[in-house]
Formats: sequence, C-alpha cells, structure tokens
Amino acid sequence: MTQANVSISVEDSSPVTRTFRVEVPLEQVQKAHQTTIEEYRRQVRIPGFRPGKAPTPVVIKNYKSEIDRSVQEQLIRESIGEAVESYDGKVLGVRDVNPDTFEAKAAFVYRAVVEVPPEFKLQSYKKMKLERPYKEASEADIDKVLADLQLRNAEFADADAGYTAADGDQLTVDYTATADGEVINDGEQEDYLAVIGGPALHAEFSKQLIGKTAGSDLAFEITYGDDDAPQDDLKGKTAQFKVAVKSIQKRVLPKLDDAFAAKMLPDANLESLRQRIRDDFQNNAESEAKRALELQVYEQMLEAHPFDVPEGVVEKRQRDLAEETAGRLMQQGYPKNALKNLMPMVYADTAKRAANDVRVGFLMDAVAEAESITADDSDAEAALASIAEAQGQSKEAVIARAKENDVFDQVLAELKQRKALDFIIEHATIKDVDPEAFQAARAKKEEAEAEK
Repeated sequence: MTQANVSISVEDSSPVTRTFRVEVPLEQVQKAHQTTIEEYRRQVRIPGFRPGKAPTPVVIKNYKSEIDRSVQEQLIRESIGEAVESYDGKVLGVRDVNPDTFEAKAAFVYRAVVEVPPEFKLQSYKKMKLERPYKEASEADIDKVLADLQLRNAEFADADAGYTAADGDQLTVDYTATADGEVINDGEQEDYLAVIGGPALHAEFSKQLIGKTAGSDLAFEITYGDDDAPQDDLKGKTAQFKVAVKSIQKRVLPKLDDAFAAKMLPDANLESLRQRIRDDFQNNAESEAKRALELQVYEQMLEAHPFDVPEGVVEKRQRDLAEETAGRLMQQGYPKNALKNLMPMVYADTAKRAANDVRVGFLMDAVAEAESITADDSDAEAALASIAEAQGQSKEAVIARAKENDVFDQVLAELKQRKALDFIIEHATIKDVDPEAFQAARAKKEEAEAEK
C-alpha cells in the first residue's frame, strides 16, 4: 500500500498517546478479500467437494468469520507501518488496534492507539546541590575488617575444666523445648552445637549460655514475637527450655601476622594486606558515593518533572525488572515452582520503580539533546568489549551478537543517558558528608514517605 491509497488522520488521545484513524479504500479491501478466499479454497476441506474445487459462495458460507478476520489482519499489517511513518513525530509502539465493523463491499476503517514520547519543559538541571557521603579509610576501619577476618577464620579448642563460656564459644548441649505443655517442632535435640552470638541461635538462648561451665543444667523461657519465632505457631507464645551443657569449645582467634595475611591473600604480608583492605575500602566508598550522587540527581529530576509516561514502555520495564529479580532468585537456589507463584507479586512490586526508570530515561535524553551529548559506535563497542573481557568471551563475537539482536542501539542509548547524568553531576555543587549520617537521614526520609 502507498500513502496515496490509505487515508490517515491523527487525534490526541492523551499526553503520551495518539489515535490514528486509518481508512483502507474499497479497492484494496476487495483485492485482499478475493486473495484470501482463494487461499481458503486451496487449503480447506469441504465435504462433497474435491480440494480446491468448492465454489466461492460455499467457501464464504463456511468460513466467513475466519476470512473476514484474516483480511482485517492483512490490511492492518500492510497499512500500520505507513500510518506510523506518516506521523510527524516519534512512535514508541502500537498500544491497541480497534477495527470498525468489517464489510467486504466497503472501505475498511480501524483506529490504532500508539504511544509517543511525553512532552515536557526541561527544568534547571545545572548547579544542583548534592551531598557526597564519603570518608577516607581510617586505621580503625582497617582494624575492624581484620578483626572480622579473624572471627571468620577462628578455630575451636576444648576448654579447660571450670572455663566459663563467652561470646563466640561453641557449646555442645542437649535441650528440650516445650510450649503449652507440648514439645515444639524440633524441640528435643542431643549434641546440638550452639555458638554463642551466632546467627542460628536466638539472642536469649545465647544470653543464658554466657558464663556457664561444662556440666551446667539450666532452665529458662523465651517469649517469641512475630519476627523471631522459629515457626508460625510460636508467634506470641512462650517456650520453656531445659538445657544441659555437655562441653565447651573455646573460640581461638588466629594471630594477626604475616602468616595469617598470606592465608588471606597469596604472597601478602600483614602490611600489604592492610593496604589491600584500605584500597578496597576506598573503592567501595567511592562507588557508594557515586551511586548516592546519581540517586539524588534522579530524585531531584523526578520531583521537578511530574509527567505521564507511556504504559507500554513502563510495562516492558516492569517485565525486565521482574526477570532480573527472578534470575537473582534462581541463582540463590529459589525453587522454580515457588518462583512461578511469586512472579505476579514481584511484577506488581516493580510498578513504581519501572515508571520512575522510564521517566528518568526521557529526562536524560532531553538533557543529552539540550547539551548536544552523543554516543557513537566506538563508545558502544568499548562498553561491549569490557563486558566480553569480564565474561571471558570474544570481543568480536559479543559485538556481533549485540548488532544482530538490536542490543547495540540499546547500549548506545544507555551510554548517551549515562553521559547526560555525568554532565549533571559535573556541574553540581557537591558537599562531602558523613556516610552514616547520610544513610540515617535517608532512612528517616524513606520511613516518612512510607507512612504517607
């Protein structure tokens, strides 16, 4: 079909949609109708007639609805591209198509709702006031990491007679736990290894073991809340415990020396291990600080630009986010059957983030256009080469696949948006703040927003 044959008019449906009224002339309808009938004559089997020999009226009588539907689909398929091309603007996708009543002896009219980019006035994005949560690694920070490494590499040794248990020690105990006069699930255990302060042991259980010696017998109660109950039927209930301490193994921390450093990092000594920890701390601090700056830019831009976004684009982003979440859960060993049931909730939970992500994308595109920021093929190829190297794949193969699967253009778009974001940060007024105070303030803000 050519634009001369098809009549197209455009109506505004909403800030992010347009409705195309498309009219396909009678001549085209009749041609498509006759072609479709001939196809059905060759393919269908009608009792009493040899294949391909049934009269046209008989074919139409038996398959009228199917023929009419096929003709409409063909006419829409052939004309929708022309309608989109005739629009003086960018079309993001076709949202819905609604044909009028179809008659083979009349022009065919349908309406297509398409999504278009939102229109908005770009507010000031230069000289933003941002806070950078960052601090240099102190010797105390490094000591804390080393202490954690000691704890994670601690060993246990049999304690001397009369030794009193302390935090981190491992006790072998027998215990019985009852509630409402009945032994609870898994409430009778022998030779149970209880690490005081360990994540598997209730805080009250740990507290009762501190200061005890081998051979001690003790009895105590634990009242469970909604968050610390080991099983649902214990929420809000009190369980009675009887515990016999059979033996104690004292936690022994490894000595902080060059030998320990070499176990943590090949060919390292204690000083080089400390330097590696310092470098890692700084890299992490810089990454977190950069991420915090980016989030502040997004938040301020979103607050200054409240506009509608196309539903279809948001829904695609929702699906992408849900699939990313599903992939992470599968890597963590989440059962597939349980994940299938969880996905509707995961998808629903992504709605707000997806809308914000889409809105931010339009905003960064607008900044890029205003500042003549671009990304070229060499930028995309460099980004894909980095991915290839990280995955141990051929750079050429990764780039080729990206071009074949339309990923290359997506990478270009994302790089352009990234450059726009970097531009905003480079032109912002940035104040360094304490990371803990920054996080506390954000947590308070998020809590207040959640209560609204």
